Parts: sequence; C-alpha cells; structure tokens
Amino acid sequence: MPSPAKHASQNSITCRYQALLIELEPLDVEDQVGSVQLAIRVTYEAKRQSLRWTGQMWVLYASLNEFEEALRADEVATLVDMSLYPVLQIAPDGGQVHVMINPKAARQASNGERLTVKLQAEPGLPSALAAAFRDFPKWW
Repeated sequence: MPSPAKHASQNSITCRYQALLIELEPLDVEDQVGSVQLAIRVTYEAKRQSLRWTGQMWVLYASLNEFEEALRADEVATLVDMSLYPVLQIAPDGGQVHVMINPKAARQASNGERLTVKLQAEPGLPSALAAAFRDFPKWW
C-alpha cells in the first residue's frame, strides 16, 4: 500500500477558523478499495472553554469528495466512515453553522462507545474548510 506521504507534500487537510481547528490527516491508503484511513482532529479553543476530539477511521474517497462538494455548495456536509456512520457534519443554519462530531445515525446501536458533540461556528467555516480541501494535493 502506498503511503499518503508519497502522494502529497502537505500532511493534512487543515482548517483554522476562529476558535476552531479541523484537521484530517491521512494515515494509510487502500487504493484497490478507494479508501483512506484518517486521523480526524477537532479542536475548539475559546476564552473560557476548550475541547479536543480525535478519531481514527477509514473513509472512502467518494465520501471525501461528497463532503467537499457539499462544503463548496454551502449545504449540509456529512463525512461518513466505511460503515456509513456519520463522523463529522458541518451544517449551515441561517446565520450560524453547527459542527457535529459523531451525530447519531438511525441504524447505529445505542450501546456502543460514542461521544457526540455539537459546536456552534460562524458562517464562513464551510467555505474555509472547502478551501483547505482545495489546497490539499489530492491523489484520489
């Protein structure tokens, strides 16, 4: 399996927008399946509170493309893992944007290990994250 580092000089898709930092770092690829193992990090740093969430999962290249396209269109963008569970959602809602980590899926078991977080962000986040995708040297 080729290393993602061989495909790109930039290590991750990184978007810093106000109090939020979102990083999607490729760890491994499986070109026959068309998937990438990602380390996803969301960091929120405000004056009186902070949050850091990290997850690792396999994602199809097609899911990354769909996520990017929805960001560019300023629509609800949901990144799903290979089990089709939502991992990260960026949802424009009027004058604000909701960032959801591990939003509950309809067919997801309720007895599993899962942390769900919902953050509020400013309206420019989807276009800033879309720009980070655009600037990342894709191999898929």
